[in-house]
Amino acid sequence: MNYLCIDLGTTKIKLSLFNENCDSIYSSEADSTIHKKNDLIFQNPDDYFFLIQKEIEKIKNIYTRDFVKINSIIFSGQMGGILGVDSNYEVIFPWTYSIDTAYLSYVYSLEQELGEKIRKKSGGTPTIAGKICWIKDKFPEKYKRIKKFLNLMGFVAGKLCDLSIKDSFIDCTCLSMTGMADIENLKWDHDLIKEINVDFEKLPEIALPFNLIGIIPKRKFGTNQDIKVLAGCGDQIAGFIGSGMVNNNEILEVSGTYNLLGFCTNRFISDYIYKVFHSISLGIKDLYFQLSVISAGGYTFEWFVKNFNYKINDDKKHYNIPSNIFLIPYFGGRYSPTQPYFKGSFMNLSWENDLDDIYIALLESNGYEIKHALELLCKINKLDVNNLNEIKIIGSGS
Repeated sequence: MNYLCIDLGTTKIKLSLFNENCDSIYSSEADSTIHKKNDLIFQNPDDYFFLIQKEIEKIKNIYTRDFVKINSIIFSGQMGGILGVDSNYEVIFPWTYSIDTAYLSYVYSLEQELGEKIRKKSGGTPTIAGKICWIKDKFPEKYKRIKKFLNLMGFVAGKLCDLSIKDSFIDCTCLSMTGMADIENLKWDHDLIKEINVDFEKLPEIALPFNLIGIIPKRKFGTNQDIKVLAGCGDQIAGFIGSGMVNNNEILEVSGTYNLLGFCTNRFISDYIYKVFHSISLGIKDLYFQLSVISAGGYTFEWFVKNFNYKINDDKKHYNIPSNIFLIPYFGGRYSPTQPYFKGSFMNLSWENDLDDIYIALLESNGYEIKHALELLCKINKLDVNNLNEIKIIGSGS
């Protein structure tokens, strides 16, 4: 019995085939494609779907013996986005690229008007609600044509197993980013949806990560049995679980396209005061995750290295010297809390500074933000920061 795992990431698309002992049989990764049109930066959901189909055929041809034993497929992927489809899963509005912050003013407005109420119920920043409001306002004709708003996981999984649009889904780990859910009861909150002014019928069903959402008939890919398709979960939550962070009061830091601080707890606690942490349910009793996002920390490193042709020298002693430069690392505006006006800038630059100093400032700025998030985490959960003895660290896509 084998398992196919698919990760639909911001910068990478990854596939892995495992046997029942969790030994890796095959793994691959491909770059995600970014499109730009009329000031809109987006990713085409069909690009993801076609690449997944291509990779499945590749595995089938090279690892036929192992491929035919596939029992189930499970997804992970980007959490804070949305796309719109019609009743045939045809894309009406593409996946808005996470680095594009054109919608952020709508999230900010929702935070100002309903922030405390949203966070007490829905547990986090109303990213998806803000994006839907932005689409409704700026692209009204497209909004009317949209039958359901989905994330990438729901789109690809739905098309793979030919789900009807009424059975389309969003997994519960992404709910805290909708701004429209009742996290403790894992259902849509009709009062919030009405106040935000979103059409309820455009929202999909809610699924737990381990729910069976559909079947791929064995005749489709020539497997020994029908393939079960499970809902899966958000990529960051998959990383949390994969790291073994499932015990109360464990802490984890993720260094990836986005830098995050994560925390495992046995109860739902809403951060409606500092508005920094998402409170996420996995659908398992007494298991919740809190998550703080440093928007595009890793992406900013890539931007710096690429655009300034910077060569990282790990042996350079200069890196151990604190920089005299201070950096606000939010080049697209701050996400946690929602502050679109709080954008990237360098302070204290002088003619004596070089690219090494700026690189150090990039590292330090993320370190400062993680430290700040850790202090707030302790306040929210009534922990003593001096009693913490371990923080796990993983990379993106883990």
